[in-house]
Amino acid sequence: MLLRRVMEHVRTQNWTAVALDFVIVVAGILIAFQITEWNGARQNLAKERVYLTRLDSEMTVILDRLETGIEVARQSSESTAFLISLAQTANAGILEYHDPDQIRQALRNLRAGRVPSGSPAAFRQMISNGELTLLRNEDLRDALFAYDEFATIARDVWRGGWQELLLGYQSIAPSFDARVDFSNPVSETYVITDFNIDKLTTDESVEAGLKLILGAKANHYEILRIQLTLARDIETLVAEELAR
Repeated sequence: MLLRRVMEHVRTQNWTAVALDFVIVVAGILIAFQITEWNGARQNLAKERVYLTRLDSEMTVILDRLETGIEVARQSSESTAFLISLAQTANAGILEYHDPDQIRQALRNLRAGRVPSGSPAAFRQMISNGELTLLRNEDLRDALFAYDEFATIARDVWRGGWQELLLGYQSIAPSFDARVDFSNPVSETYVITDFNIDKLTTDESVEAGLKLILGAKANHYEILRIQLTLARDIETLVAEELAR
């Protein structure tokens, strides 16, 4: 109908009306573009909110895993250091009495550890979908990239440390007996049944293996601490965005 009216105005050479029709057409196109842009912006804001909510939930899980991993690494390192001191005091001729259960627990803790956490699934999905720019906070994007890069490093360090643990464990394993017990689902499945205190405290290869394990445990502990700091940075930035 608008086209028919324009043609009529041209036929009658009503140029003022033609100009007015042109303005109406252009204005209509611009308004349509603006509405489309508003809708797109609103959809992007909604997507950003979904990603932020997912990041908030996933980082809570990651933080819990990292905090647990740090505590396990600390306990395992302390157990390793205890066994080393046991051997060193024995070599000095001042071996004191120690609770056998404490020694068994320390031996069990040698193998304890947690695999470093990876990046949140929401971040990986944003990268895969090319939607990372939906996060308007540049600091948050940088923090996610920093964590993702370090998570890869942490996994590599953990793999290398695991090889050191295996080497050290091979030197220590002959000094004790162990079994696996699945009968009680709430109790420890890996049980140290007996140990040779003389071999633990006088065999130089045992002490060397323990020192190798302690070094790997210490590296793992430090890696987890750095990763936890990076994860907390993300958690803080996500919380700030959700509070807006």
